[in-house]
Amino acid sequence: MRTGRLTDLSMSGGYIVTNVDLRELRRLQISMVLPQKFPPATPLISAYVARKYRDGIGVEWCDFAPRGVVELLRT
Repeated sequence: MRTGRLTDLSMSGGYIVTNVDLRELRRLQISMVLPQKFPPATPLISAYVARKYRDGIGVEWCDFAPRGVVELLRT
């Protein structure tokens, strides 16, 4: 398990600031820790590394618009 900070989010993916070195196309299971105003159950979201950057990674969700992402974007 590794940590990162999701700084950009869309229905198709996001950007995670992290110092973890992951290769492109690596599959991930992402669990988001959300503020208290959101539902407490945070589902795992399947994604893969689409791009690598010096300070993080760009990910794409394996399924377009996963439920947890949609709920977060609605607020």
